Amino acid sequence: MPSSSGIQSPWFMLGAAVVGLVSAAGMILAEHLKQERKRHSMTQEMARMDKKISSLIGQVETLQRSQLEQKILGKLYKTSKYSVSLCNHLKGQTFVVAVFLRKLLNCTKPKGKRRRHISMLSTTTTDDYASALELDSSDLEFYDISDEENSKASTITPLDNVLKEIDEKLDSGQKIYLEEAQSKLQNLCYEFPECPDLLWRIGKGMHKLCLLNDNVQEKMEIISKGLDACKQAYNLRSECGDTHKWIAILTGARSEHQGLRDKIRDSVEFKKHLDLAIKLKPEDATLYYLLGRYMMEVAALKWYERKAVATLFEELPTATYEEAIIQLSKAAELNNNWKENKLALAKCHIGLGDYSTAVSLLEDADKIKDSAATTGDDVDGEVKNLLTKYSSYR
Repeated sequence: MPSSSGIQSPWFMLGAAVVGLVSAAGMILAEHLKQERKRHSMTQEMARMDKKISSLIGQVETLQRSQLEQKILGKLYKTSKYSVSLCNHLKGQTFVVAVFLRKLLNCTKPKGKRRRHISMLSTTTTDDYASALELDSSDLEFYDISDEENSKASTITPLDNVLKEIDEKLDSGQKIYLEEAQSKLQNLCYEFPECPDLLWRIGKGMHKLCLLNDNVQEKMEIISKGLDACKQAYNLRSECGDTHKWIAILTGARSEHQGLRDKIRDSVEFKKHLDLAIKLKPEDATLYYLLGRYMMEVAALKWYERKAVATLFEELPTATYEEAIIQLSKAAELNNNWKENKLALAKCHIGLGDYSTAVSLLEDADKIKDSAATTGDDVDGEVKNLLTKYSSYR
């Protein structure tokens, strides 16, 4: 008779097989769940990366729009007479800037057959913005920039307010304020890299700082920096009266510390930019004063000084005291309470031998507060010395 263990053996083996199958199924299920979690995690990571890439693309497109806008505004600065106020108003409105530039360019083109096509515009790519420049003025009636809108564009902007504060500091003549103004102008140049209105102000500030410095070498370095800034402004917009004005003033300041040859060469450059400045800013009293002083100094040259100059240059600068008085009188008409101008007029009359008129002018000048802080000269002291010298003609 078979033993009971032999009879039970097949059932035992079957049970073991079932347990094995269940264990294997469990392992497979666990692995499946693990892979499913991994896929879910990867899906989340891909979604996060896709979101991040979309954000980066948006930042790149914003940068492209900003670069295009700066390029267009640079064109406006270089090719037009529009003020920094208008260009700053257009900042951040790239489509309007593109339309405005196109209208500006149309003003210089001959009229011909107008295209009927209107480009589809987008606000996301540089190509779309570039297409805006292909619109004809006839296609822009809906987007027309009217006179009223131009008037709004010319209103005071935050940059205008900043420049007003800077001008006040530059005109103060105080070193601490001049340095603050220079620092602010340098920072603004990063935001507005092609703005001549910032650059010529840097030149102006450098001249003011030069007046407060007694070291000749340092003076020349300051003047050189100021001239570099003004020449950059000139390259950006040649028809700017203030740029020519400060090129002339800085050139004149440089000539004071040079030899005769360079001094005469600078005088030619000084006169050229001064004439251009007067043409562009006919209501600026300072320009007539500078021209009058230049003529007075030329008229005061002695015969041996003229002879020395003649050996260096074929064409000598010429001017008379009478011509100088005409220019200085124009300055007086625009600003009659100007001590330096009255002193220069008095010197011209002394040069002509008209001492009584000179004394009268000196007495008027003596009543005006000294402005040595802003000119770097002891104007008050010179007036008193001349009054003492010619007191018998009172």
